Amino acid sequence: MKSRKWVASCLAIFTFCMAIASFVGYIATHEEAYAWGGYIKRSLSVLDNTTLVISVADTGRGIPKDQQSKIFTQFFQTKKSDVGSGLGLGLSICKKYLDMMGGTITFVSEEGKGTTFTCKIPMHQ
Repeated sequence: MKSRKWVASCLAIFTFCMAIASFVGYIATHEEAYAWGGYIKRSLSVLDNTTLVISVADTGRGIPKDQQSKIFTQFFQTKKSDVGSGLGLGLSICKKYLDMMGGTITFVSEEGKGTTFTCKIPMHQ
């Protein structure tokens, strides 16, 4: 019975790490492309000793309202051709890992002003 708990704990830790790595990796590789010479603000905090909160805000072009409902869909891209290449998988992968952990990823965006992504991951004992 102990070995099953150990395996479950290892899987939980692995998924937790993958969720964080996926989100941070996505942001790190894309933030410069979307900031458009403005600023990028990152924050990390713990909410009520139970939830890890990671936020990334930029002052880029923002996400058009008509595209916001599709932002976590596989292969969907908001970027214009001048922003680089990609497959449109980054945010959908982040969301899948966070869902597996019981976490969330949300965003607030305004065209011409920027976007803030917030990732909340429960910290299980």
